[in-house]
Amino acid sequence: MRSCFPPIEETTVSVTYPLHLIRKNDRQWLRRSAQAVATAQTHDSVATPGCCEDCAARAPVAPWRSDYVSGGAIEHHWACSGCGRAWVTRIDMASS
Repeated sequence: MRSCFPPIEETTVSVTYPLHLIRKNDRQWLRRSAQAVATAQTHDSVATPGCCEDCAARAPVAPWRSDYVSGGAIEHHWACSGCGRAWVTRIDMASS
């Protein structure tokens, strides 16, 4: 059955915002990030950035779970889709 929509490869969508709105948004994000700079501390480091340490598959883009830990820390739980290896990164917001 043929779809009414063109294939995804042929579809381009863009959104254009006025320059003053873009600059205002950028300034807000810069202020927020300067106020709460957090460094990620890994419990189990990944050898090659962006790749799984065990199977060299591409690392996931987002964690499958995030937990707020008392004391102002956030733990992100990751899992490799290639081999199933799991790891945790921890961001300590209290020390920033």
